[in-house]
Amino acid sequence: MSKDESRAYLGIMRKRYAAIRRKKGRGHVLDEFCGMTGLSRKHAIKALSPKRRAPGRRGCPPGGTREGRALLARAWKLSDMMCGKLLKAVLPELLASLGRREAVPEEVSREVLGMSAATIDRRLRKVKASCPGGVGRRRRSSLEEHRREIPLKVDVWPEAYPKEPGYVEVDTVAHCGGSMAGCFVWTLTMTDVATHWTELRAVWNKGAAGVCGAISEFIGEVPFDTRMLNSDNGGECINGHIKRHFSEFLPSVVRTRSRSYRKNDNAHVEQKNGVKRKRHRISVSFSFDATGL
Repeated sequence: MSKDESRAYLGIMRKRYAAIRRKKGRGHVLDEFCGMTGLSRKHAIKALSPKRRAPGRRGCPPGGTREGRALLARAWKLSDMMCGKLLKAVLPELLASLGRREAVPEEVSREVLGMSAATIDRRLRKVKASCPGGVGRRRRSSLEEHRREIPLKVDVWPEAYPKEPGYVEVDTVAHCGGSMAGCFVWTLTMTDVATHWTELRAVWNKGAAGVCGAISEFIGEVPFDTRMLNSDNGGECINGHIKRHFSEFLPSVVRTRSRSYRKNDNAHVEQKNGVKRKRHRISVSFSFDATGL
């Protein structure tokens, strides 16, 4: 049966069920109704009951005043659109600063300060949706936009293992001693797939100037023309600085990227991770011997 036919049949059976007073007669109506609709007997009793309440909104009724929601939305915009947990922590300071500039009703301020982080996110849901471009739980990452602009290696490379030089893979290794906290040196490694020509460059903190400079030095020093440069999806090789550097100084080099969680797409340089760490340790020991420390 269609929805309209089911609705009409339910109305007819509800009237029949209400008109019958005997238990045995109601049982026959329930058997017929369950056979036609396939519902269980308990569900059929609730559906055919004449005292059945109309379904309403579940949960707590929406609270808050219009003034409280307006003050919360203003504080959210002043906080540079923080999430509910962070906004809850800075609300006292924001409202105190706002109260020094203009008159804020005490009861409205008390209402906003009494909201929990979950209530703040719930009250700001419509305000976030009405913002230009929409604001979700997280702000839009520029890294995702740059990733969409770079084609995948599997689509644009001539084959898995090019036979002519010029197809280079790049990767970084952290010399952090097991902890990513603080600043430390990274090794930027570039490997040509066909000839296995490998160059290592030390970069402080994966800075944009160091990464761009190391890539330009490699392209300028190798005895072949670099056609394509493939990297993983890390932010050190996919960002606005790299994009501007390639468009201005290296327009002939095509940038590609590996698929997410597929290290084999960048296998020729990934397999040198252990060698890079060993070379770094040797160079450090030599520097200590040379300086007499």
